Amino acid sequence: MGDVGEDFKAFNEHKKEVRQQEEPNRMEYARRMLMGYSYTTNNKDRFVININIGRPAYGTVTFFPYTGWFQGQKPYGSIKGRGVHKLIKNLTERTK
Repeated sequence: MGDVGEDFKAFNEHKKEVRQQEEPNRMEYARRMLMGYSYTTNNKDRFVININIGRPAYGTVTFFPYTGWFQGQKPYGSIKGRGVHKLIKNLTERTK
């Protein structure tokens, strides 16, 4: 039986290589999808989206393009989930 520690180390190195290859593409895709929204990038691995409804910084949402997770506050409640398309849907829907 092989050393499990070496297997985990090899797996983690593989994950890092895949992330380094895919992350720029995912960042660019998310940037294009969020073009109509006011956002800033932070540490080159996330977007901070400022929701402006009548006044500046009425709510903020952080989106992590590589994993697809987002979370934050909208003017009418908190949101969290996964996927840039779901994020855009959440940003555009209004309270009922």
